[in-house]
Amino acid sequence: MVHPSHTKTVNKHVNPFKHYFPHTQSVVNEYCIEHIFCGVPNNSCPPYLCCPPKSF
Repeated sequence: MVHPSHTKTVNKHVNPFKHYFPHTQSVVNEYCIEHIFCGVPNNSCPPYLCCPPKSF
């Protein structure tokens, strides 16, 4: 009598995938410049200055 047999060897390999989440931080400072013209400049005041009204 023949009694066949079979042995199966399974080799499992695990590849670990490591997930990293590096974090960076930055700061932005923004500046705005406004040019405000207070009426029409006259000859006694340079055009780039805001001339207050003259009191009499």
